[in-house]
Amino acid sequence: MKGSFCSFFFFKKKNNFLLTNDEESSSIYGTQYIINILKKRNIFFLLYFGGEPTSSKIVGDNIKISRRGSYNLNIIFSGKQKHCAYIGKNIITFFLKKIFLLKKKINKNEIFEISNIISISGGTNITPINFFLKINYRFLTYKNVFKIKKIFFSKFKNNLIYFKWIFSGIPFICYKNYYLKKIFNSVFIIQNIYSTINFLGGTSDLRYCYLFNNTFFIFEIGLINNSIHKVNEYSCFDNLFILNLIYFYFLSGIR
Repeated sequence: MKGSFCSFFFFKKKNNFLLTNDEESSSIYGTQYIINILKKRNIFFLLYFGGEPTSSKIVGDNIKISRRGSYNLNIIFSGKQKHCAYIGKNIITFFLKKIFLLKKKINKNEIFEISNIISISGGTNITPINFFLKINYRFLTYKNVFKIKKIFFSKFKNNLIYFKWIFSGIPFICYKNYYLKKIFNSVFIIQNIYSTINFLGGTSDLRYCYLFNNTFFIFEIGLINNSIHKVNEYSCFDNLFILNLIYFYFLSGIR
């Protein structure tokens, strides 16, 4: 995930780096903090590009220019307790089945993923009276959000103790990007391949740059992503150097 920093270390000139640890949570610091400082100082940049791993098989085969919107759902379902030795409705399995049916209505390239389940009851032979559920929804258009909200409330309105939608990111697509041709050429020179544009995943903290500058000159290119967010996350040294060369040719070509 942070291999692009290593790729920049190969440059001889001085670089500034800001490392934070809250990107996957509140994202108060890092890019968002710096962007707000730049805004106050009335400093703007023409180009923003990220280095999170976008490649699938070889470095540079995928470049991202978009981000799906993101909603976090915090839900508490209520029902009736029962003993596991007797036949009856288990509220966990009952509502999860409904959630999975709702998931089938999600459009292609959108994600409706359960991220956490917590039961208030700690018993081994009784079902809980209520349980807490966290869901992350990645959407393409706001129209789809309204549709899912409508379906959700129609299915669960009688069994909700607590329900909250937390908006965490706007969707955007940077089609009209002058610098895409430049980065495509750089990848072709180094790797002898034609990169493809990938709309899946996200552009990470570049969403703050999009909001700040309202620019379409945003893209992301990085290392191979087959081990991201795993315990054994790693990258080969050769790939770090290849990514460095791609960055070098790109930055040299836009001066």
